[in-house]
Amino acid sequence: MVHAKTCTIDGIWSTIGTANLDRLSLQGNYEVNVAITDSTVAQRMAEIFEIDMANCVELTLDEWQSRSHIAKLTEALLSPWRPFF
Repeated sequence: MVHAKTCTIDGIWSTIGTANLDRLSLQGNYEVNVAITDSTVAQRMAEIFEIDMANCVELTLDEWQSRSHIAKLTEALLSPWRPFF
């Protein structure tokens, strides 16, 4: 399994790769993406996104706010390390 980030824009341009759209990934990490200008690829990726969306479960704000105290404590303790990951 590969943990990739994917995107299509305007049914023509697509990107697949490891980079997040954040400062650390774009400036500091060794990340790689490929950009593809092909409507067939973009269409296929859009179809895959639709399949993925059908298998997703929405996380509501209420559900997020009612997560366990252990989860909240863990997040608070680890948050200072966030810029490094």
